[in-house]
Amino acid sequence: MNRYLAQLVKVLSGSSGTSESIKWGNELENLPPSAYSILNSNEPLPVSSFFTEEPSSDHEYYKSLASVLSGFSAAVKVLFILSFDGFVAYYEHEGHIRFRTRPKDTEWPKTCHDELLLPLDESTAIQNAVENYGFTLTHLAHAALAMVVIFDNPPNRASSAHFMNSVSLANFRSQLDPNHCALHPGNVLGVFMTRIPASAFLSSDGSVLPFDRDMLLRVAEIAKGQCLAHEELPTVLSTMPQVGEVLASATVQAAFANMLLLNQCFSFLNDGEGEKYLNCVFEDDAGKTVLEAIKFFTSLTRFDPGP
Repeated sequence: MNRYLAQLVKVLSGSSGTSESIKWGNELENLPPSAYSILNSNEPLPVSSFFTEEPSSDHEYYKSLASVLSGFSAAVKVLFILSFDGFVAYYEHEGHIRFRTRPKDTEWPKTCHDELLLPLDESTAIQNAVENYGFTLTHLAHAALAMVVIFDNPPNRASSAHFMNSVSLANFRSQLDPNHCALHPGNVLGVFMTRIPASAFLSSDGSVLPFDRDMLLRVAEIAKGQCLAHEELPTVLSTMPQVGEVLASATVQAAFANMLLLNQCFSFLNDGEGEKYLNCVFEDDAGKTVLEAIKFFTSLTRFDPGP
């Protein structure tokens, strides 16, 4: 994105032509390396077919792979029977805590975007308060979103054993080789399933507890535990290509069988410090500011009818 905007500034200002390194026909030479080609030495890798070592469930890579897939398996009731030359997926619907059912929308999808801007002093106060409780803003935001779902579609005693399942993304750029990470700009995202139990919102008699600070902190503690459990896996990044392959194939099978769950609760993505990878000011050859990037955000596209 920095390179693109830098070239855009040259066109807008007319200060100079396009860089010689960016011409039609030499795109391949300018592609950044895959994140999985520049992992640090701490990331376990799958067993190569060229080695005599056999893949096994005791291998750190396959332990992590099984852990990530088990979260998705429990969330959508998909049983992944893993072997080291393929997998089989079995589907079975199960009750989930999610937004209440909405009328079917047959119109073309419409995009929408809401935002809340906080003053600097209020933002600082929130950050300090969150840190005092031992949380991050990610944990707090995840808990707040979970409370929105419960408010919209309250569980009861009959659904107390169910979970709220949301696909979560995190930036694992720290897993890149520090000697080469500059070659791969921006976020390096990993995916995992965060599961919040309905019981966290219910009293002993099955009624929904008050929507207060105690509930927020209780659910934030659960979200924190889920995040830490994933971060503490032997590998959090090198498994992602195979996770993506498995989930994509499973999704295709589910679609053919008409078993895709239409309402998957909410999806959560924390921008974190992604904006630090984007230059804020772009100047022409004379040093005059031509373009400023004043906001950075990453979006997730929903395909289901949930709000």
